[in-house]
Amino acid sequence: MHNALYPEHQTNPPADKKERPDNQYAKSPGDPRFPYVLSTYRLTEHHTAGGMSRVLSHLAELQPELFAEISPELAGLVGVANNEWMTIFTPRGLISAKALVTARMLPLEIDGQTIHQVGLPYHWGWKGMATGDVVNDLLVISQEPNVRIMETKGLVCNLIAGRRERDSAVLSQLDELLKERT
Repeated sequence: MHNALYPEHQTNPPADKKERPDNQYAKSPGDPRFPYVLSTYRLTEHHTAGGMSRVLSHLAELQPELFAEISPELAGLVGVANNEWMTIFTPRGLISAKALVTARMLPLEIDGQTIHQVGLPYHWGWKGMATGDVVNDLLVISQEPNVRIMETKGLVCNLIAGRRERDSAVLSQLDELLKERT
C-alpha cells in the first residue's frame, strides 16, 4: 500500500533501521510476499511482557497459550478454523499460534484494496506455565528515532495453516517459504 498522504515517504524517514542479513525487512511499499498487516499488543491478563504472569498460576490460566486474532474472511483464505494452529511469518522469522477467528478483526478497504489484519499479543516465551512462541522473533530490530526504543509493533506478515517446524528445521522452513513467494 502506497502512502497517499505523503507519497515521497513510503517509510519512516528518521527510523534507525538495523539492516543486516539476519534482520531482513519487507520491501516497501507493498511486498507481495507479505499481504497482511500485523499488530502486536498487550493483554490485561499478563503483567508487563508476560515474564512474571506466565509463572503465576492464577494469571497463566486466564491466557494459557499464544493466539492470533484473524477475521473469518482471512481464516477462509488461509484455510484455518477457530482454535487450529497456524504459522505466521515475516522476512525475519516464523512462529505458530492458535487461530482466534473473530469478527472484531475486520478487513480494511483502502483505495479499493482489501487489507486483512492479524492481531498478536506478545506475552509468551519458552518458560513458565503459559508458554508459546516468541512474537518478537517476527519483528525487525529498529529504533524509534527520538528515544531509541524498539518501535516495530506494526508490520506485514503472511500466514499458512498448521504448526511451524521445530528446532533447526524452522530456519529451513522460513527459507523455503520466502523462496516460494519471490
